[in-house]
Amino acid sequence: MKKKIFAAILACSFVFSMTACNGNSEKDSSTKKKNETESEENETDEEASDASSAVDTSASETEATAESETTAETTTARPALCEVRGDYVVFGYYEQDGNLENGPEPIEWQVVSSDEYGILLLSRYILDAHAFNSDTSELTWEYSELRAWLNNDFLNSAFNAEEQALIKQSTIMNFANPALNIPSGNATQDSVFCLNVEELRDNFTFENWQDELYGGSCLDLVAEVTPYAGENCTHWVWTEQQLESTKDYLDIDRLVGLDVGLWWLRTPGGIAVNSLGGVHTNDSEMVNDSCMGVRPALYLNPSAVTLPEKGPQDNTVTDDGYILMGHYEQDGNLENGPEPVEWIILSEDDEKYLVISRYVLDGVPYHTDYSAVTWENCALRDFLNNDFYNTAFDPTEQSRIIPVTNSNPDNATTSTPGGNDTQDKVFLLSMEEVMQYFNFTSWDDESMHGNCQALITDCTPYAESKGVARLVFDEDRYYGTDDFNGFDDSGYTDDVLGKTFAPWWLRSPGIQSNTALMVTYAGHAGWDSFDRVIDDDEGVRPAMYIYKGE
Repeated sequence: MKKKIFAAILACSFVFSMTACNGNSEKDSSTKKKNETESEENETDEEASDASSAVDTSASETEATAESETTAETTTARPALCEVRGDYVVFGYYEQDGNLENGPEPIEWQVVSSDEYGILLLSRYILDAHAFNSDTSELTWEYSELRAWLNNDFLNSAFNAEEQALIKQSTIMNFANPALNIPSGNATQDSVFCLNVEELRDNFTFENWQDELYGGSCLDLVAEVTPYAGENCTHWVWTEQQLESTKDYLDIDRLVGLDVGLWWLRTPGGIAVNSLGGVHTNDSEMVNDSCMGVRPALYLNPSAVTLPEKGPQDNTVTDDGYILMGHYEQDGNLENGPEPVEWIILSEDDEKYLVISRYVLDGVPYHTDYSAVTWENCALRDFLNNDFYNTAFDPTEQSRIIPVTNSNPDNATTSTPGGNDTQDKVFLLSMEEVMQYFNFTSWDDESMHGNCQALITDCTPYAESKGVARLVFDEDRYYGTDDFNGFDDSGYTDDVLGKTFAPWWLRSPGIQSNTALMVTYAGHAGWDSFDRVIDDDEGVRPAMYIYKGE
């Protein structure tokens, strides 16, 4: 199972030094001698007065020194801690070992995601226990006591001023609980927060995700408690005997002996991750349970650390010019493991490539039901940015993939809505991108469709086993005019004859909102080339942007 993370981040260290100023001044050495002719009584009185003055001065200096030390203690920040140790970013301090006498310990954070916006960190351990809210009435993250505690008590306890300056205050989106029909509440501005179910699904691989429950299980979400958190947090150590009934579907070797607990999400309804890494939006905890664990999350400013050198430095390029990156099942033999994925370069600049898979890799409908849908909300987009992304690429490869904002224009002939812009890591090409990056050998401006031999591709045996149509481009079909739009005039070469090819989805809307555009097995594409969103004989050719190597 792949762990969602951790491309190595080059360590950054911050050294802050402060010079303490000595406020004590030396006494004047040029004090005049006392008049030897003064009477012994006056001399004695004067000496007594001097002694008294010396005591007062000493006391004043002691008070000043103590005040100076107290001020220095409260205003002199320790050096900011931000570095990489193994698989974790070490950032800030918090009490963890339960021994208050030796001070707080450095906090380890796992990197959940990283982009130009910031580095999303999640504490490695459950650091403390806290109720979501003392009032058990329904409430959202915005008004919860847990949010107030994280952005005040925890923030100021765990991070000094220099470290707080490295934390990016972020607009946190909040989504409704789909199972319990609890509203989402407003977006919030937070420095520290709890993750929600959507962020877990975007960044972790679930073994048994269930759409109807909007939940599933992921062993990478199992969290140990620190000794300090364990003083107030419900926790227990798993034994092999306790896990015996789960060994058929869980890797119990990863759990035996771990001191684990439950930890809050910010999804409304008292939603938490359980001790087996499970999360379900219909399984709620009492929001006033003060024994629930807390795993803080935050965005680290991208300028706070030096990221790994960008670019697929070890991309293997085949003799035919394809980039090899990632692994995915292709030959249909599950016993020999997934095969390397070949990618065609569509465009490039100084920093990145736009690539598309050489073959149709899988068979997935555009959407799960025959209804109006756009790319933003379709099931295929979710599949590519979660299931495919986490299956095909390890953490290092994921760090090379560039998230991109995709525009989704309306259908150019019927004005079927294309929907909102989307943020995608992996996506399908749009019709506009097909027209931009492929040279059509024939094109009809009036009907806005055409034929392009470069769009023709085969599907893998695995994709065929998933239902993708795979047809032979024989001579009759090549020269036929009735069913294949005059391919005898298309300008194709004889290279296509006798080969098998497959159709594949585009992300653009079809002539109606319950259809989507596609490329036919014979390389025909246009604003009138569509299929129903539930049809399962079209295949998937993922596309993405990746950093270039040196």
